[in-house]
Amino acid sequence: MTATGSSGSRHFQLRDLGDGVYAAIATDGGWAVCNAGIIDLGDCTIVFDTFVNHTAALDLKAAAERVTGGTVDYVVNSHPHRDHVRGNQVFADSTIVASDKTHEVMASAWQARCERVEKEGLGPIRREVEQEFQAWTSDPTTTAADLILWDGYLQGILHGLDSYNLKLPDLTFQSKMTFNGSKHSAEAIGYSGHSPSDTVLYLPEQRTAFLADLFFIGYQPYFVEGDAEELFRSLDKVEALGATRLVPGHGPVGTVEDIANLRDYYEMLQKTLEEVDPRESPQAGFKPIASRFKDWKWNSFYKANLESLLKKKASENQIRR
Repeated sequence: MTATGSSGSRHFQLRDLGDGVYAAIATDGGWAVCNAGIIDLGDCTIVFDTFVNHTAALDLKAAAERVTGGTVDYVVNSHPHRDHVRGNQVFADSTIVASDKTHEVMASAWQARCERVEKEGLGPIRREVEQEFQAWTSDPTTTAADLILWDGYLQGILHGLDSYNLKLPDLTFQSKMTFNGSKHSAEAIGYSGHSPSDTVLYLPEQRTAFLADLFFIGYQPYFVEGDAEELFRSLDKVEALGATRLVPGHGPVGTVEDIANLRDYYEMLQKTLEEVDPRESPQAGFKPIASRFKDWKWNSFYKANLESLLKKKASENQIRR
């Protein structure tokens, strides 16, 4: 794996993975926030995810055209979270592909946003975004490195908010869609675990998988809106495909061996929950994060993950009663 030289963007670094496959790794503090991918199938170019901001997405489109020598034919949205789809509007001439469920969630959220803006304008949305990020950064575990990440995320959303116009998927699939090019093929496969629908882009000849937020490396994962047990079942399925090189939604390119670290993190959360004294408030009972994970970025996700798992555990206990 090598760098391609300058990516032409301060928002990401382009990594040449060989055989027409490139990973666009988000730069800390930039307006990409998530990782993306560029795949040259020979006579067809795919971009996987489009970042949180249209400026970063413009740089991604330019990079794709530069390294492939052609236009972007398809864009695959992994899931509906904003840091992966807000750059869609840049790819107006491409066919946006997503799962049925991802399209449903995106369309519903976009309609609600449009109706709200019509009634209230952008002011309330802007204030809510700022308050949300203030809540994340006010956590005492937030590090200087995390502040850089959060500031890039915030600025990426706020910059261009006035001109934001989401492009919804044009083409959907239920469980799997195959792209056949003159040189290579790619498979968009529907899983879940991080969100209601998590699409993986698997390249069988290169044994490479773009996993989006089913997988994090060096960043604490976000289990709040998903099902961690289902997430690991999905990762088992990806490994069963034969994938050996994994591009996470956040962090550097890794291998299947890195899945073990994510499992260890989840087991640490479960062990911490077992040690929580039910007579205390959850916050008082939570221990500091284990030393081997303290350098992972997005420290504030630790307590958010614990609180989410604790609520799930309490709900399951209530059902049993």
